[in-house]
Amino acid sequence: MVQALAACAVVRRHHAGDHITVLTTRPYAGLLGQSPYFDAVEIDDRPSLLRPHAWLALRRRLRAPVYDRVYDLQTSDRSGWYFRLMRRCPSPHTRRMIRQ
Repeated sequence: MVQALAACAVVRRHHAGDHITVLTTRPYAGLLGQSPYFDAVEIDDRPSLLRPHAWLALRRRLRAPVYDRVYDLQTSDRSGWYFRLMRRCPSPHTRRMIRQ
């Protein structure tokens, strides 16, 4: 996460007037909450596949706000699944995702 802070600074500069939310795990929440790059910090409890109720709850949390853009700095299989959970319909025009 520390290595990604430079990219987060660029995202903040590019979206200076926008509300930016970061999704991270609990160990990084304090660091990211103190940084000037984010307006909100969401905790990812990383539910296991064996906990379908936790996945449904995560899906509700990811769909509650409407995000105009998602920057996936991790590009892991897990973050790819999270992006799929965010979709409200299969149309690629409902969300724009930029992978870096």
